[in-house]
Amino acid sequence: MSAKISLVIVEDNELMLAGISGALSVYPGLEILATSSNGQEGLDFLSHYQPDIALLDIRMPGLSGLEITRAVQNLNLNCRVVILTSIEDDASLYQAFLAGAKAYTLKDIPSAELYATLKMVASGLTLIQPSVARYVLGELHQDTRPAEFSAQSVNGLKEILTDREQEILGL
Repeated sequence: MSAKISLVIVEDNELMLAGISGALSVYPGLEILATSSNGQEGLDFLSHYQPDIALLDIRMPGLSGLEITRAVQNLNLNCRVVILTSIEDDASLYQAFLAGAKAYTLKDIPSAELYATLKMVASGLTLIQPSVARYVLGELHQDTRPAEFSAQSVNGLKEILTDREQEILGL
């Protein structure tokens, strides 16, 4: 990884895309290589630019953020995926991590915290935003897991999470 963290941002809402790009552009440790407002173009940019990090929304035209995440894994792109979404449900979170995402954050995250997340993911960590983790832990304690959260899904999560992360989630 270079001294700067290279980044491609894929977000279908043009105003949100401009806001994210503008908020992150003030950090000297980041280099935004490209932005896109649709999934297929975003995947093309990821293949072309080979950034350290892909910052993806989940719901987008062309390809969803989850489909892009799977493609990044299938194409063996050396790129870590961070999901930035407004979707706060456990099914989306589990699907994102099973697809290969390294972090899951909500769009209400402060820009400094998003920057810190990008730095940590670039260094090799897997993260869940604390407010999302509280939601997931609450759901796990109530044992109201979605149908997709099968034994196979749990095993998939165990493969990508550290021992400490598994301990925190009670897996």
